[in-house]
Amino acid sequence: MYEAFLLVLESNQTEMTGLNLNCQMAVNSCKEGRNKWESIR
Repeated sequence: MYEAFLLVLESNQTEMTGLNLNCQMAVNSCKEGRNKWESIR
């Protein structure tokens, strides 16, 4: 699921900086959530 999300982001690269920034923030929060989940397990 997580890797597929990254693939979608990479394949939908846009030249609009704002959207890129939002995508990067989404990826970062995804990584944080995943790390928290891994540490809980």
